[in-house]
Amino acid sequence: MNNIPEIYLPTVKAITITMRQFLAEGRELHAIAFLGTMDGRLIDIPMNTENDQTKDAAAHLVSLISKQLKPDFAIVISEAWALMKDTPREEIDKIIEQHKSISEHPDRQEVVFLTLETRQGIWMGTSPIKSLGEDKRGFDDLKFTFATGAEGRFTNFLHADSDIRH
Repeated sequence: MNNIPEIYLPTVKAITITMRQFLAEGRELHAIAFLGTMDGRLIDIPMNTENDQTKDAAAHLVSLISKQLKPDFAIVISEAWALMKDTPREEIDKIIEQHKSISEHPDRQEVVFLTLETRQGIWMGTSPIKSLGEDKRGFDDLKFTFATGAEGRFTNFLHADSDIRH
């Protein structure tokens, strides 16, 4: 796992192993948030991400729990759609302007998506999902990037006490 703080590696690796098992067994990878503390507590919160309303409700629930737990880190995992790095910026801007989803783009790619939010910042890891035959799927090691200025409903859970989502 590249460039994430070493202290979080055991937790990220354990979650990644579980994600691989789910996909290899032909199961869906449902979105889930983990709120953890440095003393070893880790709370998992399954999230319903079927539509914008349920996504907002899931983010609100994680924020409320985060306010109470005051975690040191948050990890969110899910399946997601992504565009290849060589997709022209104008094309991405057009999708955003038209309020369309990447899922409608012909060059979309299904990926495993993991965010690691710490007091030091947010890292985002992705890996394309590949078929292993029948309903079985898998993915290679996650490639992490440090996310400067990350925004969205599933970020900034460590600051939930100052910004509870509605």
